[in-house]
Amino acid sequence: MERQVRRPLDQEVRELASFGLTAVSCVADGPDTWLAEAVPARGGRLEVVVPAAEP
Repeated sequence: MERQVRRPLDQEVRELASFGLTAVSCVADGPDTWLAEAVPARGGRLEVVVPAAEP
């Protein structure tokens, strides 16, 4: 299943990278992590959302 997601994800990132792509991710296991790896690898920016507990 990972290959079925990574391949089209990488293709989309490759196509969008020339537009100054910025990804927002919580870097969770699976597709979030794959996106967090793919975007910077193509010269894009990554913004990480860190979940916080309520006060």
